[in-house]
Amino acid sequence: MSDRSELIRRADAWSAADPDETTRAELQKLLTSEDFAELEDRFAGTLEFGTAGLRGVVGAGPNRMNRAVVRSATAGLAAYLLATVPDAARRGVVVARDGRRMSKEFAEDTAAVRKEMTEAVRTAFDKKLDGILSNDQKAAVKKAAEEEAKRAAENKNKPKPNK
Repeated sequence: MSDRSELIRRADAWSAADPDETTRAELQKLLTSEDFAELEDRFAGTLEFGTAGLRGVVGAGPNRMNRAVVRSATAGLAAYLLATVPDAARRGVVVARDGRRMSKEFAEDTAAVRKEMTEAVRTAFDKKLDGILSNDQKAAVKKAAEEEAKRAAENKNKPKPNK
């Protein structure tokens, strides 16, 4: 990314949407000091899932591990699960944490996004998810929610077996 004005625009946009005061301040410090080499690295790509999950250096920007990245990845994974796993909304997920730096906050954000997505499915995509889900992800979640509602309605009318 050699265009500094585009890099600054992306960093400003990221900072405006960042839910974490600490990483927002970190990014603003890099912008103020014009540390373009560091900004280039932080915006050179996005963290990707590997065999050990989503891992990286904790810091501001899409190429670092932070609350904004965790929220976005969670929304994408939840959209995928809702679109591909039968009865996913009812079955739910387990969110865990460990002793690593920011693990508690990342787990809380993961649980909050999952809760927001469930509520959003029920309220036709609440505005809280704007900027978290892409249009394709929203469409997949909406389709999965409609299918889930249809299955739930069909199952509600079925007689329950005696145990």
